Amino acid sequence: MKFKVKAWLTIDLVLLLFILDRVLKIYFYYVGAEPVFLSRFISFHTEFNEGVAFGIHLPTLIIVPLVVAILALLVYFATKAYQEKNYFVFVVLNLIIAGGFSNFIDRFKYNYVIDYIDLKYFTVFNVADVMITLGVGLLVLDRLRIFNKK
Repeated sequence: MKFKVKAWLTIDLVLLLFILDRVLKIYFYYVGAEPVFLSRFISFHTEFNEGVAFGIHLPTLIIVPLVVAILALLVYFATKAYQEKNYFVFVVLNLIIAGGFSNFIDRFKYNYVIDYIDLKYFTVFNVADVMITLGVGLLVLDRLRIFNKK
């Protein structure tokens, strides 16, 4: 399969994850709902996260320009990866960008991020957080040459 076709099919998947996260956030924001327990270890309910990574609290006046700068830098590197036909880096950067943008929308609109997945003994998070964490983790592994041993 040609690089461009493969890259844009993957972008469609990333876009679907972004839309899923936005729909779930809207649902949990407006409908709320009592906690729904799938098991004793996972449940779904609304949490409003005013902090950033690891619960660090920063003023919105600092967070917004910082996130915009980071997202702009990631877009630059994703564009570069696309031009260099580096499919793996292109995909993981787009995962991070889409997840970061979804959380940025919340932060900009509400001054907090809407979380809805609760893992007992861990934390409450959302699909955007999974996209960011997965993307960063895969990027770190790639930089460590785990995937492309040459």
